[in-house]
Amino acid sequence: MTTLFRPLLPLAALLSALLAACSSSTQIPADEVAPDDESLQYRIVLADDLRGDVAYESPVARRTEQNLLELRVPIRNLSRKDLRLMVQMVFADETGAPSGDETNRQYHIVPRGGTWTFSATSRTSSARDYKLYIWRAEK
Repeated sequence: MTTLFRPLLPLAALLSALLAACSSSTQIPADEVAPDDESLQYRIVLADDLRGDVAYESPVARRTEQNLLELRVPIRNLSRKDLRLMVQMVFADETGAPSGDETNRQYHIVPRGGTWTFSATSRTSSARDYKLYIWRAEK
């Protein structure tokens, strides 16, 4: 009788592996941002008085275990003095509309020639895009 079920063992193993793969929850991948992506000029908004004083590198986007969008954006001070910045991240849904998910305005001092990495995590898993605003905290 056991010889009848022996050919079915590989099929049963395959079915159980397929069932386990189908039942696992997968995270939505975060869109990668290429270094030469022209959309960065729309995603990162610098105040006019910061042009030439601040540069930013390609953001690193990833999904957390809770499927929240996490972003890290290195911001570099190109000026010859310390910069006092106000920074705010606004997350958007799949249509590009702001979803009401945004960080508080954060104050940070970036020393001359230094780099600071701004990081923010969305509060909802519906975040698909973002816009980062950077202002000078003092005139």
